[in-house]
Order: sequence, then C-alpha cells, then structure tokens
Amino acid sequence: AAVRARRRRRQRRRAPDPVVFTLLLVMIAQRLIDARQRIQQLSPETQVALDQLAVVPSHVVSWLVMALLGGTAPLAEAEERGMVELRPEGLTFRHELARHALEHSMPASRRMAFNRAVMEALLAHDHADLSRIVHHAVAAGEVPTILSYGPLAAREAAQAGAHSQALAHYEHVVAHLEALPDRAQAQILVEYAWQLY
Repeated sequence: AAVRARRRRRQRRRAPDPVVFTLLLVMIAQRLIDARQRIQQLSPETQVALDQLAVVPSHVVSWLVMALLGGTAPLAEAEERGMVELRPEGLTFRHELARHALEHSMPASRRMAFNRAVMEALLAHDHADLSRIVHHAVAAGEVPTILSYGPLAAREAAQAGAHSQALAHYEHVVAHLEALPDRAQAQILVEYAWQLY
C-alpha cells in the first residue's frame, strides 16, 4: 500500500499542471506576436532579407547569405535590434520560434519563391548538402529537382544509417513516381521497400 501511495504521489508530481501549461502557451504566443510586430517596424529591404533567410532551418552559412542577399548590409538593422546573430561562419535567428513564425506567416507563394531561390543557390554551389537541396525543392514544389536529387539524398542517408531520413526522401520521390520512366520507378520502389523493411 505504501509503494502504491508513493507511485501516485510521484505521478501527480510528474503530471503537467494545466494552468502552468496554458500560461506557457500564452507567453509563447505573445513572444511570437511581439517578434512579428518588431519585424514590421524594420525597413522593407530588411524585412525581405529576413523573409528570405527564414525559410532556411537553423543556421544559414555565410556563402548562402551572400548568394541570397548579395551581402550582409540588409541585415544590419535586424542585427542591431537583436533579431539575428551574424558571425563570420553565418547567421542564426536569435529565437528559432521567431524564425519559424516568420516563415509560416508569409503567403505560400512567397515562401515557395524563397525556397526556390535557396534551392538554386544550393545547386550552384559545389558540395551542397543533398538533403538541403531536397528539403527546399519539396518546399518550392520543384518536382524535377525532387526526382533528380531525392534518390541521391535517400541513398546517402541510408548509407549513413539515417534510415528515417532516407525513408522521408523516398516518400517525396514516390509521390511523383509517375513522372519517371518504368525502369527508374521500379528501382525507386525496390530501394523504398528496403527502407520500409
């Protein structure tokens, strides 16, 4: 009986308090609203630069910043206000939630255009990460690029032991399988089946 009573007390302590959880959600929502309002106070050039970089998850390497924006000058105002951190190796948004909110608050057509620009910059760069190319191709709706680079990225991920990532890449390719010739379809389906296994 004493053991059961201790378990119940421990379970009550572990259970999240609904009031605290609700307050936490309200605080996060307020921070996102504040971040969006601060961004709207920036110059149009800085807003466009932030929108362009917001489609890149996590860290944006310096060569990609240069390829997309032509330099760091449009980011000076955002850096002064503490929205981004600019270093020689690249740029990060101060808060990942703010980046995510910014990315998903823009119209889909604009988000797709920005993803297409990132994809094209990655394709033009030697030794670009295949997974990033596929990520931005999917977000831009670029089916030919998905079909060209998706299988390569999936094979690379599978060889590295990242089978869930390989499976995700194959699923993007399989969604557009009818655009491939029969032999290529069969090859993709066999590789996809191995990842499902």
